[in-house]
Amino acid sequence: LAFYLLRDHRAMRNGALNYIPAHLRGDALYILQEINLALHGFFRGQIIVCLFVGLFVYGGLYLLGIPYALFIGFLAGLFDIIPYFGPVLGFLPAAALALAKSPLTVLWVLLVFVTANQLENAVISPKLIGDRVGLHPLVVIFAVFAGGDLMGIFGMLLAIPVAAIIRVILAFFFLRRPHSQ
Repeated sequence: LAFYLLRDHRAMRNGALNYIPAHLRGDALYILQEINLALHGFFRGQIIVCLFVGLFVYGGLYLLGIPYALFIGFLAGLFDIIPYFGPVLGFLPAAALALAKSPLTVLWVLLVFVTANQLENAVISPKLIGDRVGLHPLVVIFAVFAGGDLMGIFGMLLAIPVAAIIRVILAFFFLRRPHSQ
């Protein structure tokens, strides 16, 4: 599926545009380009947030002397894309290795993960991703809450891209920036 989508995406786009009346194609292309920019911004922002979490966790674990700190930091950054469960999945191997060192070290590792998670959720993610998709940080937070309330974890994953698409469409129609061919 991915192979054909990547190979034929231009032909599929052009085929779909044939169903749009000619005088509206410029507007449709403009909206699609704006949505594409917003989604690219979201994904790039998400990668930067995951990179921050991974580096923060790596630094904290390295300072605590936890073995495989780099690998655990990588896992923590990778799992961070999953709301709620991601930080827990990243914490479990770190806690197991910290427990081998001492029970008190587990508490320090927990503090590192909680600090990384709080910084990411309250400051970095809303600001960084909001800037990248053109949404205010409060809108990002509200969108994630609304997505979680409506559709659970899946809704939280889709909340910001959907909010960005809605922002593009509303901006086009309310600010009415027509772009004909």
